[in-house]
Amino acid sequence: MDTYSPLSCIADHKYAELLADAKSAFHHSLERSDAIVRDHPRQSLAAAAAIGAIARSLPLPALIAGSVRLILFAAPPALAVVGAAAVFEHLRRRDEMIRNATHPPVSPTEHSPAARPGILARVFGRRYRARR
Repeated sequence: MDTYSPLSCIADHKYAELLADAKSAFHHSLERSDAIVRDHPRQSLAAAAAIGAIARSLPLPALIAGSVRLILFAAPPALAVVGAAAVFEHLRRRDEMIRNATHPPVSPTEHSPAARPGILARVFGRRYRARR
């Protein structure tokens, strides 16, 4: 059974409305540019040739290759920093919880292996226990 909340219906409606507006704006600009090309063919051809010459003279492959090299060079240290920040935040929260003693009560059976959900429980959302 597929149910939608009122919030998701509103979001779907807004998405459809934004998509329709984007399509309308794209078609309008396409018609406008088509009319300009029909009215001024020589200027349009000259502009296209100039844009092509400028694009051809740019070193785009070198810029892309440089960007990829920079990303590959900077990614491992950046990931290490993000990981260290996550570990620091986890340790800070744990220490704060211990200091404030606000940790939730733990039942004695909660830490037993039979009480922990296995892979089937994670997949199907139920508690499966070994048969004895």
